[in-house]
Amino acid sequence: MSFPIEPTVPGLTTPQLNGGEITAEAKTASTVETKTEQKVSVMDIALSLENSLKEALDMVDKNDKEVNDKLELLNKRLLSIESELRLT
Repeated sequence: MSFPIEPTVPGLTTPQLNGGEITAEAKTASTVETKTEQKVSVMDIALSLENSLKEALDMVDKNDKEVNDKLELLNKRLLSIESELRLT
């Protein structure tokens, strides 16, 4: 009793022959759906990375300014409270 060997990579196997004819099993096994994929160039990847990094840097700059503004406001409030406490 022999078991058919399953191909690990579709399209790289020889179909099974029965008296010189391709068997029905081989016909159905050899129909493999292929997806059409767009090839991406290195320049496209580099441009995408550059854009992503620019967006990240813009977000960091915005958040940094926001944090600094809040810290300055907090510092002013603390100085105001400190001066009020010294007067009392």
